[in-house]
Amino acid sequence: MEEELERRMNERHALIDEIQHLEQRFIATKDLSERDLIGEQIDGCQDKMGYLQDQITELQNTIASVDSDSTKA
Repeated sequence: MEEELERRMNERHALIDEIQHLEQRFIATKDLSERDLIGEQIDGCQDKMGYLQDQITELQNTIASVDSDSTKA
């Protein structure tokens, strides 16, 4: 489970980098239609970020539960 958590954390880090890159492109771009497309990409990345964060939280809770159960035994 720890490996899965690490994978998800790495995905989140890559997604943060992608969002920052897209935001920089959004600021630099003057073409409104291109800005709309970049904005949609940012929204999609932010949606994915929420999903990833939910998965990370679930994995952390599962790991904590397993650790708690093993210390009680």
